[in-house]
Amino acid sequence: MKGVPLFEVSKLLRHASIQMTERYAHLAPDYLHDAVASLGFSAQ
Repeated sequence: MKGVPLFEVSKLLRHASIQMTERYAHLAPDYLHDAVASLGFSAQ
């Protein structure tokens, strides 16, 4: 959420897999919408 890629967070926390990090990474509902918008795609 602060701009750090989830993969890097996974390595910093020494999780065995990215899936473990994803399990505990609770993203805000608008997070993916903002990511899509930043890529220039429309959510419509």
